[in-house]
Amino acid sequence: MDWPALLVDSGVLSRTPATQALARTARLQIDVAPQGEADFAYWVEDAGWSAEIERMNLRHANAQRRDQIAADRLRFTNLRGAGTLTTSDVDATGGPFATTLRGTLDDVVWPTGTTALPALTSLSGGIATQTRNWLAERTRTQPYMCIGGSFDEVAQIALPKQMRVAGMPDDLELTSGFFRYRSRYLLDPSTNVIQIERTLEAHFGKQVCSPEDFRASLPALRRIERDTQQQIIVRVLGR
Repeated sequence: MDWPALLVDSGVLSRTPATQALARTARLQIDVAPQGEADFAYWVEDAGWSAEIERMNLRHANAQRRDQIAADRLRFTNLRGAGTLTTSDVDATGGPFATTLRGTLDDVVWPTGTTALPALTSLSGGIATQTRNWLAERTRTQPYMCIGGSFDEVAQIALPKQMRVAGMPDDLELTSGFFRYRSRYLLDPSTNVIQIERTLEAHFGKQVCSPEDFRASLPALRRIERDTQQQIIVRVLGR
């Protein structure tokens, strides 16, 4: 990226692009049953350079490998369960690529007492994962990859009527030199449905950042990471 290039047809000196487009949209639905297990549906669409990586990964995956990918995406999100993975056309040669994961989750909420329910908006690979990757090293003394992009995530968690939400995180909105981040947490008491929204715009203007860039981005990154790890307190009525 961002290297000198010669356009051989015209003899004009140019440069390769400094950045690559990246966008990711995720939608997560979790329906919790009275005993704490849940059905879930997860849809994610990758656009830009990551779409072909995902498409190629699944293009060569047989049924057994797809099952393993589905299990890994739950496990890497600290969830237990099982799911079936389907995709859009793996033979396409361009454009966005979508994957859908449907299945069941174990022990999302305990049927007795109090549960700290993770305020998820994505399985592994979303804003939380991206932020964790940027923070993979406590300090940086060498240039490092800092690929930006746009992330849009929405989750709905439906709780049974005998469960009550006792605590919700506060909304967060921040803007820094590289990031624009927003989260919202909503509860509809009439339906016992929680909606969580997160958006992140990361613009570095380059693909390789300096240690100084990392230090400048740390305060915002730590706040974003903390927000992606928020929890919702759920109690069973009468307990």
